Amino acid sequence: MEYLPAEIQLKILQNLTFVELFSIKQTCHHFYNFINKYEGSLSRKKFNNILFDIVSNAKQINLVKIDFLLNDELLKKWQFVLEKQIPLYLNAGAVFTLKQTLNLLFFTEGDSFLSGVSNQKNDFTLQLPLYPKSIDELKILRFYLKKFFSCNVEYLNFNKFLFNPEMIELLFDSEEIKKLKIKCKIADLCFYNSKIDLFKFTLEHLVIDKHLWIHFDLNNNLQIDYNVLLNILLNGGNKIPEVVLYPFDGNIRLYNLLVEQIEETKDLTKMMTKITFDCINCPISSLIVKGIIKKEYNNIKYFELLNTHNSMIKFSVKWRCLHNNKFVNEIKITTQ
Repeated sequence: MEYLPAEIQLKILQNLTFVELFSIKQTCHHFYNFINKYEGSLSRKKFNNILFDIVSNAKQINLVKIDFLLNDELLKKWQFVLEKQIPLYLNAGAVFTLKQTLNLLFFTEGDSFLSGVSNQKNDFTLQLPLYPKSIDELKILRFYLKKFFSCNVEYLNFNKFLFNPEMIELLFDSEEIKKLKIKCKIADLCFYNSKIDLFKFTLEHLVIDKHLWIHFDLNNNLQIDYNVLLNILLNGGNKIPEVVLYPFDGNIRLYNLLVEQIEETKDLTKMMTKITFDCINCPISSLIVKGIIKKEYNNIKYFELLNTHNSMIKFSVKWRCLHNNKFVNEIKITTQ
């Protein structure tokens, strides 16, 4: 097979699982180098759940010494990391504290992706130093971060801690950083005003097949930068199929701004096709009523919302109400 043209070899290997690819890599130097070269186009290691947490009941990955030849540019950047004591990860919000013993957990497919509890013998944790102390430790970080970004995960939970963008930018060169993308079906992130750049950097390095869940800071709920969020909702449809937002304390201003933009924006071709607000007793009196009521029964109201520039662009808006239609606990906006 190794004597076949490279494009034929690649097509054959694309039909194999991650485990099968790993086995073939061990057979000879040719396949080891070939699979490493094209790993972005081949099957990824699959996990049911990946998150940061502190646990003791999952097996620890034994970190191995990595043989990696540094060029002068990377060596200079890495020495800067050591001198400035740059952390590997950051807390997503003010309520969580960084710990030296923080683990990156990898759950196998047998686990419930929301359980957060390891109960499978194949589950394991990766414990990387918060503050690396040597070039050898930085080589290890680079190696395992590259492996992390080549995973395919069902549910990625980064609503407490995130990788530090500054560290990523110092460990890899600019061309490598562009290729660092982790695939997931569901990504769970938090949005904090003081961490907007961190949020955007993380989002840029995710390939989301199904849902993005966005939680908000309970303490800063009235100071949200809505422009950043509106831009994601109105222009992120080609990257993210559906988003679910969890506003606190009935703060539904983002919904009001969004329906106004849906009416007034000329180009909605990049808008997400399904947007859900999972509210906690949001007063109906705080909602802007837009569009025409098409149906109303029990505790559900359906509206049709039209774009003023193109009446062929239509959206369905559903309110799920509570307490004699005084509050809303769910709003869905979908394209028709």
